[in-house]
Amino acid sequence: MRYRLEAAADSAELRLGSLAQAMPVATPLRVLIVEDSVTDAELLLMELKRGGYDVSHGRYTTEAEVRKALKAGPWDLIVSDYSLPGFDGMRCLQLYRESGLDIPFILMSGTVGEEIAVEAMKGGAHDYIMKDRLVRLVPAIKRELREAVARRERRSFMEHMEFIAYHDPVTRLPNQRLFLQEVEQAIRQSASGPGRQLVIAIPEIAKFKEIRTTVTQADYDTLMRQIADRIWLRCEGMLNLARIDDYTFAALFPVDKDADPAAAVRGLLTAFDEPYEIDPFLLHLDASIGMAVHSPGIPAAGMLRNAMVAANQARDKHQPHALYSMAEDLSSPGNLALLGQLRDAIRSGELALHYQPIMDLRTERITGVEALVRWNHPELGLLQPEKFLGLAESSNLIMPLTAWVVDAAFSQWRQWRETGLDIDMAINLSVRNIQDHAFADYIAQRAREHGIDPGRFVLEVTESSIMTDHEVANDELMRLRGFGFKVAVDDFGTGHSSLSYLQRLPVDDIKVDRNFVTRIGENPQDLAIVNAVLGFAKGLGKRVVAEGVESGEALGILRGIGCHLAQGFHISRPLEREAAARWLAKQKLGR
Repeated sequence: MRYRLEAAADSAELRLGSLAQAMPVATPLRVLIVEDSVTDAELLLMELKRGGYDVSHGRYTTEAEVRKALKAGPWDLIVSDYSLPGFDGMRCLQLYRESGLDIPFILMSGTVGEEIAVEAMKGGAHDYIMKDRLVRLVPAIKRELREAVARRERRSFMEHMEFIAYHDPVTRLPNQRLFLQEVEQAIRQSASGPGRQLVIAIPEIAKFKEIRTTVTQADYDTLMRQIADRIWLRCEGMLNLARIDDYTFAALFPVDKDADPAAAVRGLLTAFDEPYEIDPFLLHLDASIGMAVHSPGIPAAGMLRNAMVAANQARDKHQPHALYSMAEDLSSPGNLALLGQLRDAIRSGELALHYQPIMDLRTERITGVEALVRWNHPELGLLQPEKFLGLAESSNLIMPLTAWVVDAAFSQWRQWRETGLDIDMAINLSVRNIQDHAFADYIAQRAREHGIDPGRFVLEVTESSIMTDHEVANDELMRLRGFGFKVAVDDFGTGHSSLSYLQRLPVDDIKVDRNFVTRIGENPQDLAIVNAVLGFAKGLGKRVVAEGVESGEALGILRGIGCHLAQGFHISRPLEREAAARWLAKQKLGR
């Protein structure tokens, strides 16, 4: 008997379990009910439960209660009576729209006619149900809930598509399109703010494309995110950061008009001081910065393009940073025209050499001059070299331009020598000259043809041009010295080399950049730098030439610390040929 009872119990339990599995699971539904009638609210809830909903709800009757409830949420559905004491369904509908919620809103009434229903639907209600026809309630709710889900999915999809259209999917930073929009907005806002300017800065990361092809896509994406995070951490005051293409980041900074843009963007360089971890190894990245300052009339796209040009210039010159200069921008329309005119100027006699005297500070005698090229442009007047040398260096014109300078300088030196002016002469060379293996033979041949003494000429090369390719530069400078020429490092202190690197350079003179000389009496750091270069150079048997001497105080300080040679406006400005001859004739000359 006991076994039959147990079997019956088991059978009943199985039937109950099967029945429970067959019964549909109630759908949770959170309903905000605006209704002053408790009975009508109960009828509404019963209808929803019969429709298969597990209802949780709140019932409210005043505007203040509804406002609070809308903020508290969350709700899946709002059902509001049309007529309430001191408050009605249309006002409730307005509160719902102001809340920004996208859930079904259903008006319910027992007396209102069709015209009010139409007005409610136009106002944003999703449906209108009469209280004596609650049979329509559940089908309407199911339909509107499905529509709400569909709307959310469409909105989510559109938001996703919009994000993709304006952001980099890897770093989630703005892409170029959004960055340019934000720069344009910043330009408009800065126009009303005096004393400020905008700077776009682009870090040019060395050998980035090689890294891209070496690591996996996942590792490369990880690296991009690490770079973006570190730039944000290191750059104070940065307005925006974007990834404008697969290899390039761009940052926007506000800078005081009197401030140095390089100081504001220094954080970009510090972002590459430490290695990046790409398991299982560390990547050491080197970067330089290209900058463009906004100018009136230049749109955001032009500003970005200028920053990219400057980034390329910083990379090519091995400089830590470069500020965009139209004079060095070969591809600007004005410079393309100027480049064509320069080609004609070399042949037509529009070029001229001006000469700046160089003084021996120990004897106070003039020992030489530096030959500086000028362009007598028929329309623009006398152009300084910064207006066209960058163009020439960016094209094949640097070779014929240097050839003209060499011939003009050799001819002038011989003419002065024949008239009794016995001085040395310095000529500036381009990085393209010392990278050309044929140049040393060419200049030696021209020296023989002009009948000049190579030992009276100093060939000046900038520090950055030497750093472009150490080995080639060393070889070519050795060859030039082998032909008897002296060699000087120009603008020392502006490139990447160190004092210890000087001992490996085949040079005779070191020309300290004018930025360290002009304010040497005001800035103790400048004096310390010049002193350091002077002490090191003396130990290596090299002479130091100070450029940019613009005051008697600076000249006295340089003489006091034992500097060998100096040039600058305080001694003499660069002079055209005849004026230079007259000036030199009145001076004490001699080495």
